[in-house]
Amino acid sequence: MKRENTALAELRGVGSVSMCDCGSINLTLGAVTLHLDADTFLKSSFMLHSAAEQLMDLKSATMETTGAQCDSKETGAWSVN
Repeated sequence: MKRENTALAELRGVGSVSMCDCGSINLTLGAVTLHLDADTFLKSSFMLHSAAEQLMDLKSATMETTGAQCDSKETGAWSVN
């Protein structure tokens, strides 16, 4: 019996998140796929969100002290002038 997946999110060039009909969450980043239970996925998403906020704070502080600018909101690439 083939399992069915429900797409939850996708970002082209980065990865995707889907949920198997068994309840497993499949997090794919590039060539790597993690199969997580829903609770672990939710806790991981909070952890990643917290890390992303701290990263943005660090990038903002770097911009203020070095004059760096974000070249692309989509890719997050930064350069120093």
